[in-house]
Amino acid sequence: MPFDLSSILFYVRVAIALLGAFIAALWLALIIWTFRDRVELECVRFVRHHRAGQRGET
Repeated sequence: MPFDLSSILFYVRVAIALLGAFIAALWLALIIWTFRDRVELECVRFVRHHRAGQRGET
């Protein structure tokens, strides 16, 4: 059974496109995750500082 080069290239292109989409989605998810954690940490620092100010601590 001979291999048809055009069909092999089609499947290689599909595999590369799927891999690229996966990497792009992972990259975007990591950016969103990092931004969310950073904002959350700033909120936690603000709340701790605010509570310390209410108790008279510095």
